[in-house]
Amino acid sequence: MRWILRQLAIGRFPLILLMVILFLTLLGPLLSPFSPTEVAGPPVTGPSPSNLLGTDVLGRDVLSRIMHGGVLLLVMASASTLLTYLIAIPLGMIASVNKGFIDGVLMRGIDVLIALPALLVLLVVLTAAGSSLPVLIVATAIVRIPLVTRVSRTATSAVFASEFVEAAIARGERLWSVLFREVLPNIKEEVFSTVGLSFTAAVLLMASLNFLGVGLQPPSPDWGIMISENRSIFGLNPFSVLAPTLLLALLTITITGTWDAFQKRGSSKQHAKAGRQQGEVTS
Repeated sequence: MRWILRQLAIGRFPLILLMVILFLTLLGPLLSPFSPTEVAGPPVTGPSPSNLLGTDVLGRDVLSRIMHGGVLLLVMASASTLLTYLIAIPLGMIASVNKGFIDGVLMRGIDVLIALPALLVLLVVLTAAGSSLPVLIVATAIVRIPLVTRVSRTATSAVFASEFVEAAIARGERLWSVLFREVLPNIKEEVFSTVGLSFTAAVLLMASLNFLGVGLQPPSPDWGIMISENRSIFGLNPFSVLAPTLLLALLTITITGTWDAFQKRGSSKQHAKAGRQQGEVTS
């Protein structure tokens, strides 16, 4: 028990679990015993030698669908998170250095998006634009942009008032050069501290949309779709619902825990380095 608590404290336990889940998710399609859409036995059966987690409502192998169900979800969440930061970081920096009309317009729009429930915004966007893969990725990014934009704006405001930034401006460097060469390297730690939260939020939002039937559509082997399809047979084969639910929970928890552990370790190293440098100056 002490070993487990110690591993949790330093971030190794979440990392180990995350590596196992990613290994099973990424290599699952190559290792699964059946095709995710193939009828592998009678519908709604419990675990057996041929179907280790039983079959679902249509007789498809639950284990095979689980092993295929995480790849697309990870790809979509990764693309959405990347798009979020590609848009939000420049927006926050622009708002920070353009006080007045531009900052006011951008921040009021951000405030409106923050005030609205994320799932409601997603449902409106998907209803208007459809539920294609690109729309799902862009829509999920839209609801995560406000938070990252605010973090980017706050961090930029603090760094932009620094002496080295003023010196760069005095040398005649262009604003974009100052922002990306002087400011961005000094705000990356604060901005990227939200990556773990943004990624897990994207995973959960996409799984929720798939569960509600407005995201990916059957027969896609998605974990959210599996939970929705098989909830009516929970009493007959609980593994068809519990297995994808457990994987979603473990994926989000381990990503958040691992990212937080890396952030803390990076901060500790920076503080230690700063302490050594201060000691050398003092001596």
